[in-house]
Amino acid sequence: MWIGTFHSICVRILRRYIDRIGFTSSFVIFDTSDQKSIVKECMKELEIDDKMFTERSLIFEISNAKNDMLEPEEYAKRTNNEIRKEKISEVYNLYQKKLKENNALDFDDIINYTIKILLQEPEALEYYSEKFKYVLVDEYQDTNKAQFTLITLLSARNR
Repeated sequence: MWIGTFHSICVRILRRYIDRIGFTSSFVIFDTSDQKSIVKECMKELEIDDKMFTERSLIFEISNAKNDMLEPEEYAKRTNNEIRKEKISEVYNLYQKKLKENNALDFDDIINYTIKILLQEPEALEYYSEKFKYVLVDEYQDTNKAQFTLITLLSARNR
């Protein structure tokens, strides 16, 4: 029996399978201060004025995109030629590249990368959907799209 948060359970799965998506199992999880540092680097490289955006606002926008399961390329397609969203898209794309260069994930990546692995690796999905015959989610009404997708994948086999 596994008992844990979405994130703690996903980290266990990621430690086993994350090499399938280009990270090593010794990946690190960046906290808010790490995120701010990387976003600041991105802003500097992209020559984005810190009067236009704060690191905090960019992290918020990136987090929202990730909670909606939008990868940088998908987010870029939805900018509708809005300059503000295009700048966020540029930062988001570079931010993800920098995370990967550091073999790092942020908190939102934990669930999304687990979903990605389960969708791309049939044996992983089979293993965990068999392992978790029952799934109990406390505060289910508070789940976001990514969490709902994860639950759906893990519980589909046994309904």
